[in-house]
Amino acid sequence: MRALLLFLFSATAMAQHTIVLQTPDDAGGRRRFQAHRVSAGSIESGEVLERERCVAAAVDGDALWVATATGEASSRLERVGLFAPEDRRAIDLDRVPVSLFAIGDRCWLGGKGWVACADLGAEPPRVDPVHRWEPARKPVDFFLREGSRLIGVDDVAMPFDAHVLDLDGEGRATYRRTVRLPRVINGHYAEGTAGGGRVYFLVPFGVMTGSGHGLASFDLEALDDLGEGPINSGSTRPGWLEEFVSRMDLTERTLLAGSDLTPLSGLGLAGDLLLAGAGERGVLVVTLPLGPDSKGTAIDVGGPCLDLVVRDGTAYALVAHGDAREVAVLARAEGGRWAVTGHAVAGGAARFVR
Repeated sequence: MRALLLFLFSATAMAQHTIVLQTPDDAGGRRRFQAHRVSAGSIESGEVLERERCVAAAVDGDALWVATATGEASSRLERVGLFAPEDRRAIDLDRVPVSLFAIGDRCWLGGKGWVACADLGAEPPRVDPVHRWEPARKPVDFFLREGSRLIGVDDVAMPFDAHVLDLDGEGRATYRRTVRLPRVINGHYAEGTAGGGRVYFLVPFGVMTGSGHGLASFDLEALDDLGEGPINSGSTRPGWLEEFVSRMDLTERTLLAGSDLTPLSGLGLAGDLLLAGAGERGVLVVTLPLGPDSKGTAIDVGGPCLDLVVRDGTAYALVAHGDAREVAVLARAEGGRWAVTGHAVAGGAARFVR
């Protein structure tokens, strides 16, 4: 175990969380998943789970949900206890989801033109429709949760829509409304996170004058008032912050930290900070609220950061050392400083399951 201590810190003050790593699909269409219970001082790794034709995955606590295609218009949804392999439940579906979001025994499925909810705690297990829309080719690419609201985001092709669902006290969801997110010139809403009544998005783009990415923040109660944009047209609006490198003059660049533009992956909130994995720059940390004058810093995690997740204010970074992999645990303490502790894990992982 490698440990880089940026300041003296008691490891016992850090909570333990379950994280799940996944590999890209191999040549045979197989994807591997492995769970780890991690804290600053220890790591416990679970068994490797392998699935073919995986189309979506999600994690909630110590349970992994995996959807695998069984045909062109059919799939199988499985819930697996990560540290209790005998705890397995499944249901066959007459559709193929694009995205999943799990809470307890329920899993929300996002597909092309629909959202449904699978309840594997029911007897018998069932799938209930939640919302449908046209054109049916537009899918929910990922879900975000903010309090009692679940937001399904269509992020690939304009127009970009966000389908807002209300969660009741028993975990059931009802459709509330659909809002249109601002346009993006030659870009899209790649991923996001939510908290404090706001949603945050990573927005990569490439235009004639250069390329980069933006960080966007929207008030969840004011989504209907955003307008159609475009959001990345030299905007200095509140809630928008970008990094950009000119095609005409590579020395003309706007960066939050470091000297080179690197892709971002994995957004997470830790108090008044927004974090993202930033490749060779390590972990990018931006102070909220977002705006043209926001400041950023980079945390060295010992190698390129491939991805990042945040659990209860503790960040977990997936770090590459050639073909080897490490999970770096980042904990914030007094003075805004961070402790970084690394744990070696099996090679090949590319992303966290969310």
